[in-house]
Amino acid sequence: MVISKKHIPPSQLLEDQQQILQVPRYYYLGTTINDQWDHSVEIKQKIEKARSAFVRMNKIFKSHNLPLKTKIRLLRCYVFTVLLYGVESWTLTEASMGKLEAFEMWSYRWILRIS
Repeated sequence: MVISKKHIPPSQLLEDQQQILQVPRYYYLGTTINDQWDHSVEIKQKIEKARSAFVRMNKIFKSHNLPLKTKIRLLRCYVFTVLLYGVESWTLTEASMGKLEAFEMWSYRWILRIS
């Protein structure tokens, strides 16, 4: 894979007379890496994984026995860590920040039962 903002024609790499394929993207250590270095697809995937983790904890967040402070701590510990895994390598834009903040507000509204 060649990572560049500009389009680079595929090159031929050989090892033991076997051509190595050049792919536009691959999945490595929980991160999708593509040849355009665009993180929007990965951010969408992380939001869906975090939403899935949130929904699996549905009974906990609906519980009347837990105080709000505990629910918020659980949200930050178990859901936001799924969302922000690998964020150090992202180039954040206004649009991607908006998506991350929208998910954060959605989860807080859901816990507070505000529509």
